[in-house]
Parts: sequence; structure tokens; C-alpha cells
Amino acid sequence: MKTLIRTLILSLWLAVLAPAAEAARYVFPYNHPDLNWKTLETEHFAFHYPVSKVTDKDKNDHYLTAEYSARRFATIAEENWYDMCAQFDYFLKEKIHVLVVNQGDDLTGFTIPTWDWIVMGAHPGGGMFSYSRGRMEWFSTVFAHEFAHVVSLKAYATHAEPTFVVAMGGLYQNGINIGPLNNTSIGVEIPTSDSDSVWWTEGGAEFWSGATNVNWWTSARDRTIRSSVLEDRLLTYEEWHTRYGKRQTGWNEGERYYQGGHSFALYLRERFGERAMAQFALEYGKG
Repeated sequence: MKTLIRTLILSLWLAVLAPAAEAARYVFPYNHPDLNWKTLETEHFAFHYPVSKVTDKDKNDHYLTAEYSARRFATIAEENWYDMCAQFDYFLKEKIHVLVVNQGDDLTGFTIPTWDWIVMGAHPGGGMFSYSRGRMEWFSTVFAHEFAHVVSLKAYATHAEPTFVVAMGGLYQNGINIGPLNNTSIGVEIPTSDSDSVWWTEGGAEFWSGATNVNWWTSARDRTIRSSVLEDRLLTYEEWHTRYGKRQTGWNEGERYYQGGHSFALYLRERFGERAMAQFALEYGKG
């Protein structure tokens, strides 16, 4: 019985930690005590950015600042706010907090809408962004995409935002007298959210950012669709709805649902009108 309990606890623990490990690729899993954090506030946003404590570049080989990027994002954000909210007729009352990071060289961009939280890199990294999307301009494209997540997923939510996380706690008696580990306290947080399909969230974010005149269809995006057709690798129905478990075929799998969803959204607009994609959120939000 003890073995069964331990197995169940370990399985649950791994299930919870696995997404966290995946997300760690996009954040910095260590502290930076050498940085100060400053905030630039606008009417609808608060941009938090790092600056090295030792500001003399001659004395600091690792000097960095994200102030320039934060100011660029701030200008673009205010220009984009009304156009994005108007697509859903859902005008945010709360400020959105944007963390601008510059501690690494990788592309960074993700959003947790229920926490009013966006994380974006001060630069796009090693060029994969422009290769996949066909755009060299980073600031407007990435911001509009991430902000589209905030507005669309808030508009479609069927439950109150604070219910995003359900916390559980417990105490496991391991029965082995080895000092402080004799009684092991285990806490678990289980994220819960609406059943959003990835083609709609990511393809939609590409589409809605395009609808605000920030993003658009490019030959690089067309290449993704054409290659998928030629390789007989268009997403299956199941893959259309989930981020994980896709077959790996040597191509950037994530781009298939970004560009596939974007392409399908363009079809829906042509067939049913410009508000068709946003209507998904408004109808689902009636829940």
C-alpha cells in the first residue's frame, strides 16, 4: 500500500512539474542579484525592465539594460491597445504588467492572461523568429501577438480569473527516521483553464495582430503551409487542438499550428466576415 501511495504521489508530482520544466526554457531559472528593476508606466500598462547595478560599463563585463526596449514596447503597446480590444468589444479595465528581459540571448515571449502578465525579450534571439515568420521587426510583432492572448483569452473565459490555480496541500509520512525528512510536506498547485484549442489561441494571436495592422501573412508563412502539404504533414484533428505530443519530422512543429491556425483564420474571415474569429471567444464566454 505504501508503494502504491508513493507511486501515485510521484506520478502527480511529475505531472505538475513537467509543464514547469517546459516553461523554464523561456525564463531564467536563477536569480540575478546584480540587477535593479525599474518600472515604466503608461495609461494601460506597466513595463518592468532590468538595469545592471554597476552602471560603469568599463567595470562590468556583464552590463545590461532593457530600458530602450521597454520604451519601444511601451509606445507600441499604447498604439495597439484600442485596436486590439475593439476587435472583441472587450476593453480591459486592469493594467497589464509586462516583464522585459535582457539576461539571455534566446527568443522570449509568453503570456499568462489571468495574471495580467506578459514576458518578452528585449530582442528576438538568433534569427529563428525572422526565418519562421518572415519579419525582421521584433517589437510590434511580438507585443501585438502576446497582447492578443491577453484580450482574447480574457474575453472567452467562462470562469472567474482567480480560479486559474487550485492549490492542494498534504503531509506524507515516509516512515524512515532520517532527520528532517521523516515527515515530508508536499504541496501541489494545479493550473486549470478553459479548453482553448491551440490553433485558435496561437493562430488567432497571429491573425488578430494582423488585424491591428501590425502583423501580416508572408512568404515564410506560406512556406510552412506548402511544406506541410508536400510532406503530407498537415496537422491531424487531435494535433490541431493541443500543444504537446506532436510527431517530430525535422521541421519546426510549433509553426504548423501558428501558421495553420492563421491560415484558417484568414479563410474564416473571407467566408464569414472579419469578426468570425473573435466571435469564438464571445460565444464561448457565455459558457
